Amino acid sequence: MTQLIKENRITVESDRILPFTRAVAWALIPFLLAAFIYFYFGASQGREWFSGEKLGPLSAAFIIAGYLSAAYFLLRVGLGPRRHQVHLGAGYLASSSYTAQGSAQRWHAVHAGFPPAILLLLSSFLAVMSQSGAFDSNSVSYLIWMGLALVGAVLLFAAWLINRRRDPRQADFGERLVPNGIRVLAAIIGGLLVVFSAAAWIWPAAMTAVWPWRLTLLGAKLIAGWYAALGVGLLSLAADRRWSSWLIPLQSAAISFVLLLLALLRYQDNLSSSGLVNWTMISILMVLAGVIVLALFMRVQTKVSG
Repeated sequence: MTQLIKENRITVESDRILPFTRAVAWALIPFLLAAFIYFYFGASQGREWFSGEKLGPLSAAFIIAGYLSAAYFLLRVGLGPRRHQVHLGAGYLASSSYTAQGSAQRWHAVHAGFPPAILLLLSSFLAVMSQSGAFDSNSVSYLIWMGLALVGAVLLFAAWLINRRRDPRQADFGERLVPNGIRVLAAIIGGLLVVFSAAAWIWPAAMTAVWPWRLTLLGAKLIAGWYAALGVGLLSLAADRRWSSWLIPLQSAAISFVLLLLALLRYQDNLSSSGLVNWTMISILMVLAGVIVLALFMRVQTKVSG
């Protein structure tokens, strides 16, 4: 028992979010919230982005949802370690415990959210760069957007690269494990989303022809980047069997989908003749239902016993 306590203590102490990673998270949150305000009020007023192109409220909603979910994720990263008691076993072992960092504040609990956050910012930068001829490159909003997207992606990548070595890549005592079938399903869906996003990026005009609302080329590429980030996030989760590694990224994704659902309800006049009965709305409802069912299912999963 003494050896088990020692091994778990070593794992917890090494599996931590570094100060640099938390500092990057806190530094980016205000800019993400500022971008949310810019796009939210701009969409409601029909503003032209960077003095060049109107995205429309529903396309802007994808950016808003992505940035707010990223802000929530970084908030969880930046909060830092908290302490709680971990009890080892039951019965005559019930008195054995040690003090550890809360699982929500350990590196393995947030590592899977970094690749999609990086891709979200990087794809935004590349999308705007690919349409740069339509914008006023001297516009303050344009420069802020480009700086935030590029610098933010670089900082997050640096934090991920430095902190990833802290992941013990093993399940703790009392950890719930995600079944392999669910991980395979997540990998398949993630892979399909990445393929779809790549095709939409290469042929944005084809995407505008089938989308439930009017898309510009910029809007098509921004939304393709959003789906690519979601796909990469699912692939990252599929590679990790620890349920505690899934929780925060799934919460962040759920925030995005709830915001998109609200946007579709609010701006349904912008939809095509099919109205709310479209594949985007159906897929959002299916994802939200899937997250809820998965969370309930994992509550009854057997924990690792040693």
